[in-house]
Amino acid sequence: MKLPERVAETEALIQNDLSNTFIYRPLGVWFAGVLSKTAITPNQVSVLCLLSGLIGSAIIMLGSELYLRIIAAVFICLVPFLDIVDGTLARYKNMMSKKGGWLDGVIDRLLDGVFIFAMCFMLFSQTGSPYVFIIGFIIYFAVVMTNVVTVSLGDKDDKYISYVSDANKNMSGFFLFKYIQPSYLMILKDNRTTLFALAIVFNQIPYLLWFFLIIQNIYWVLGFIITWRSL
Repeated sequence: MKLPERVAETEALIQNDLSNTFIYRPLGVWFAGVLSKTAITPNQVSVLCLLSGLIGSAIIMLGSELYLRIIAAVFICLVPFLDIVDGTLARYKNMMSKKGGWLDGVIDRLLDGVFIFAMCFMLFSQTGSPYVFIIGFIIYFAVVMTNVVTVSLGDKDDKYISYVSDANKNMSGFFLFKYIQPSYLMILKDNRTTLFALAIVFNQIPYLLWFFLIIQNIYWVLGFIITWRSL
């Protein structure tokens, strides 16, 4: 199904990370087209997104058996998928609103914290070390700061979206060779959520936490410097 003109224009402006570009956005845009023919609203999809994230996190804390980890990962991967669906559906139905955008942002930040806490709890249940929660707090702080320095610049008009995309590409490009598409490795919510899910399935949470403890903090500091110099 072809996107309406306004949806297509916005899609072209947004520079997406790897998992978003090749997995969540194509599927989400298609499914939003299906839902556009129903009475389902974008805010209802947002609530479903929240419930999916909470259910996935709860399953993580139930145990470390493989089948539980796989089920949890499926629910967690539904979050970025449904996040694409609600925004695209709003544009399909011309139901974009500040309240909907605000709700979407609140859910994103809430689930970031819930996911990190759930993984820390799972690691704590395996190791008994309370220090994992300190690491989790520092990671969540880095995630919030990444959002603050790249998103909190003003209203999300087309020029603004384009600018933020360029800033994120510059941040990720700092770590990359020139032949790699910088936006694919932006350390934003979709790539981050996908890495969460993979770490849960393969039971490699310690490595993931250390990765984000270091890289996410470098990322937001670099983002602050680039954004400050660009304003």
